[in-house]
Amino acid sequence: MTMPTEIIKKKVDKSDNTLIDKAAVKFWEKNFPGKDIVTNEEFSVPLKKYVAKKKMYDTDAENENFVQIMLTKFLLLVNPSEYPDKTPSVNFVDKKCVQAAIHVFGPWIQMYEFLKRHFVDPVQKDHEPGPLKVWHGRITKEEANRLLMKKTANDPEGWKSSRKQRYLLRYGVGHLICSNIRRRRLKRVIDLNHERIYRKGPRKKYIVDWKGARTGKTKPILPKWYSVESIASIGGMTDNYTHLILLVDYLVMMRGRCNYGRKPAIKKYPKIRTPICAPGYVSNDTVGAESSDVSSPPVYKQIEYPDDNETTDGEMLNELRAEESRES
Repeated sequence: MTMPTEIIKKKVDKSDNTLIDKAAVKFWEKNFPGKDIVTNEEFSVPLKKYVAKKKMYDTDAENENFVQIMLTKFLLLVNPSEYPDKTPSVNFVDKKCVQAAIHVFGPWIQMYEFLKRHFVDPVQKDHEPGPLKVWHGRITKEEANRLLMKKTANDPEGWKSSRKQRYLLRYGVGHLICSNIRRRRLKRVIDLNHERIYRKGPRKKYIVDWKGARTGKTKPILPKWYSVESIASIGGMTDNYTHLILLVDYLVMMRGRCNYGRKPAIKKYPKIRTPICAPGYVSNDTVGAESSDVSSPPVYKQIEYPDDNETTDGEMLNELRAEESRES
């Protein structure tokens, strides 16, 4: 009797963006044979049909809006310098950017439902601003640092930026990155952090009876996220893992309300506060002359009491004394 061979899952190199997803390869070869790069207009035609087939939305207008978000926010060229004649680069889609998005958001057949659930669905409005409003796409670490830290003549070190605790989301290599700036609580030190967020694929949970034995039934578990934060420990740095149901849960957790897995929230010291909104969204960074990190108190206005006789405090006191003398 021969023993079954062990199936070893090959680890995917997520820095290699060669299109290998079978469903994505089939989609590309069917609609764009012999091409490596196409315009957004060309790509949107078959993508609208693909999204409509999945029945994620009820109307064509909603499908159109969703496809435009996918093309302008997520299907972005990894290296625009490879196509110097294709400008602006945001108007083009190639094979590599499709595979790069798959590395982050899952297989082609699951990617769009996953993006809809974590970026576009109305559940994000419960905790504004949602992930889509702070999503800056494919910007570099240096560009993110420039957005986080605003240096001025009066603030050459960017100390005010660290007090505001600015933050944004962007692409990493096979993961998302939450770039943020904050200061250390005990020392006058500014930290620029780039914390990783990974997608955790779907799985199934085995149903067990009261004895703990499997009943043969399973329950599907939707894809989630888990964040990785490097913290100081004895002997060096240690990676701290936190599992989250929705991407908005990560932002809520970083704002100081820890609701891991939608459990009752526990307030903690906030690590992020002021969002850096993506192009096309209104930024809350400055509202008039008020500071955006904390709400400014209203201007004090002395309360005016109605006084028909327009008497002064001295006259009122003399009247009271006269009334007391008459009563006595």
